Parts: sequence; structure tokens; C-alpha cells
Amino acid sequence: MSYSLSFVILLIFFLTAIYIGYRLVTRFFKLSFENVILNQKLENINKFLEQRVKERTLELENSLKLVTFQATHDLLTNLPNQRLLVKYMSSAIKLAEQNQSAFMIIFLHINEIDKINDGLGHAIGDLVIKIIAQRFQDKFHPMPYESTNYIVTLSRKDVFVILVDSIKDAENIEQYVKPIFSIFEEPIDAEKQLIKLTVSLGISLYPKDGKKVNVLLMNADAAMWHARQHGGNHYNVYRNEINADTSKQLELASGLHSALLNTEFMLHYQPFVSLETGEICGAEALVRWQHPVFGMIAPDKFIPLAEANGIILPLGEWVLRTACHQLQAWHGLGFHSLKIAVNLSARQLLQKNIIQTVTGILAESHLSPEFLELELTESEAFKRDIIPILKQLKTLGISLSIDDFGTGYSGLSNLKLITIDKLKIDKSFVQDITANEQSRIIIANTISMARKLNITVTAEGIETLEQALFLKEHHCHLLQGYYFSRPISAEAFGELLKNHAHLQLTSSS
Repeated sequence: MSYSLSFVILLIFFLTAIYIGYRLVTRFFKLSFENVILNQKLENINKFLEQRVKERTLELENSLKLVTFQATHDLLTNLPNQRLLVKYMSSAIKLAEQNQSAFMIIFLHINEIDKINDGLGHAIGDLVIKIIAQRFQDKFHPMPYESTNYIVTLSRKDVFVILVDSIKDAENIEQYVKPIFSIFEEPIDAEKQLIKLTVSLGISLYPKDGKKVNVLLMNADAAMWHARQHGGNHYNVYRNEINADTSKQLELASGLHSALLNTEFMLHYQPFVSLETGEICGAEALVRWQHPVFGMIAPDKFIPLAEANGIILPLGEWVLRTACHQLQAWHGLGFHSLKIAVNLSARQLLQKNIIQTVTGILAESHLSPEFLELELTESEAFKRDIIPILKQLKTLGISLSIDDFGTGYSGLSNLKLITIDKLKIDKSFVQDITANEQSRIIIANTISMARKLNITVTAEGIETLEQALFLKEHHCHLLQGYYFSRPISAEAFGELLKNHAHLQLTSSS
């Protein structure tokens, strides 16, 4: 009995031990398995996190590269900007000091870019800049170009700055600018419009024209502005006299306000002559500045300065008022059909009170609107914000004239946007009449087109009898130029009216 009980107890103990062992072993293996699974998950999470860290690091690196690129490059063309140019120039200066060598800085301005922006829109202007930038990259990359490094940057929106390194002959500038001019030989095809471009280059040389970055840039910029005065494809190398000219420009700009107060401005008048009758039928009012130090200054020297500092607004009002009063005086002398033409800029027309100003001047001078003609350049006349103002002026009975017709990029189709009374053929075409067949064709077609549209045509810049006879042959309406008379004072113009009211086409005119 005791043995049986002991056996039972032992069996129970043994089974309990087996059960507990089983549970422990099962638990152990279960925990081991779970641990393996957990470790696998942790490993996967670590791998995922490591991958994300790598991706984020790469994203940050790419973002940093993008931000750095955007900070040092022009976003329209992807060319280096002025910040990177300064870095390039600093390196070039150090290298030139070590090697006792030279380099040049070239400022390049596209002469037609303002007309393109105004006539065709800024989108076309931007496209032109992009095309030129691509031409530069195609021409000078990979470097060097014929053993010379050309580093092209875009300093301002429409001014390219070029660092020309490895210069072997600093005296022979022509060899270094010739490849640049060649880029502009072919017209630009911008949205199905062929545009011929010309450029003005300003050049400064290291170390002759400066040993610091800012000095070299300033001198090349000044040389470029002087090159622009020549027009066409022209380059100008910096010289000390340019700084003197710049000082004079600053003095003129600062003296404009006092000149207006001190009545230093005056009007000269150049006649319009009818080809049909030979009669002086009108005059263009042209402002001059009798400077107390520099003497008589032509408008092309100070009008851009007046536009820049805002003096053009009171000056333009003075010109209009003076011209209208003078015309009324000539009407009082018996020249009742005489008209007066006055130039207006877009900035003047965009004044809020321009209509009130014009009507007020006409009222105080007792001049009928039909005798007033307002001239605008082709690039300005067809601006969207200008056209409504011109239409208001037309309703008053004032005549509108397009000056320098044929030199802009607005297109003939814009003539339908507003009724124009007169077109003035630019003198650049007139002066080429005897030598250039294309100029003769352009003039003949312009006159024919204008006549069909019932628009009066004036040819300006007439200097020879041959030019006048060609224009008469093609039925031009009016002529203006030195062949008949230079711009002269009001007193001299009054005498011209009294003594030579009719001017004939003769070699003695």
C-alpha cells in the first residue's frame, strides 16, 4: 500500500516535472522565436532608418547644391551671376599677380533689347537673352577657346560680363572681341520673328585699368555706356577721360532742376516742308539746354538724364506750353495753318493728369487741338497702357505721329490698334537712299502703305537734293532736314516764315 502510494506520488511529481519542463522549454523556444522575430524587425527598422537618413542626407545635399547654384547663377540662362563673377575675378587677379599676366573684363549690352521688350514683350526679350546665352555656351564651352578662356556671366538682366583670361597680346583687342561679335552675325529666331541684334562692348584690362574687382567692373561698365553712344557693333576700351565724362554726366544730372528754375532751357524749331507746294506747313519743337559752363547742350545728352531722375515731367510740360504759346504767336502773324509737333515720352503720357495738362495748356494758349501734333517713338506708341491714353488725345482732335518709324520691333500690324495721323521715316533710311537698295525699297513701301491707310508721311534727316527728289518721286508728303533748315530759334524761325514761306527743291536751297 505504501509502495503504491509512493509510486503514485512519484508519478505525479514526475508528470508535474515533465509538464513544468515542457512549459519552460515551450516558453523558452517561444521567447527565443519572438526574440528572433523582434531582432529581425529591429534590424529592418534600423536598415529603413539608415536608408531614410541616407535619402534625407542626399536630399539635403541636393537642396544645398540647388540653393548654392541659384545663389551663384542666373535662373533664366543658368549662366554664372555677378556673385560668382567676383569669385572668378579674385582668382584671376591672384593668378595674374603670380604669373605677371593680364586679363580683360568685357561688359556687353544688346542695343535693341529695350525696343524688343517694349515692342514684342518681355517674354520675347527673355527668350532672346536665353538664345544668346546658349550661343555663348556653344561657342566658348568647353574651354579654352583657341587657347583663351572666355568665362561668360550675366551680371544684370540684360548685361553680359565676360572674363577673358590667358591674354597674350593686350594691345590687340580686336582678336579677343571678334569671336564675341561673331555670335551676333546671325539673326535671332524668336517666336517666328527674325531679329538682327547689335551689341556695345566696354572693356577694362588688368592691371592697366585697375587691380581690384570693383574698379575693373566699374571701368568696363563706364566704357560700355560710351560705346552705346556710337550704336551698332562697337567696342570701347576704358580710358581715364571716361571718368571725366562720367563726372560731367553727374554734374549735368544734378543741374537739371536748377536749369528749369533758371530758364536755361530753350526751344529750337525745324520746319516741315510740303513736297507738293513747297510751303512750310509746320515745325517740330526741339529742346536745347544753354548750360552756364558747358554751353549749348543737345537733347540726346540730357534727355536720358531727365528721364532717369524724373525732371522730364516738368520739363516736358514746359516744352509743350512754350511750343503752344509760340505757335499761337505765329498764328497771330498770319500763318494760320501752321502746326507744331512736340515729342512726348511714355513716362509723360503715363502721368495721371496728362489729359488735363494738355487740355489746360491748349486752353491757356488759345490754341485749337487740330494744330497740335504729339510725336512718340515706335517702341512706345503701341504699349498696352499707352494706347488708351492716345485714344483719349485723339478724341480731343490732337494729331498723333510715330517718330523713327521702321527702327522698332512693334510690327506693321500694330497700326490697326490706333488711328495714326503721321509716320516719320527714320533718317537712317533716308541717309542711305543713294547707296542702299534695301533702304530705297523700305521707304517706297512705307510711303505706299501709309497712303493706302490715309496716313501722312514725313521723311526726316533730308540733307541732299538727291534724297529730296527720290522722296518726291515716291509721293512722300512732308520733308524735314538740314537741306531746308537746321533747328533754329523762335526769332529766326519767324524770319524764315516771313522771307521763305515756300522752300523749293534746288541745289541752292
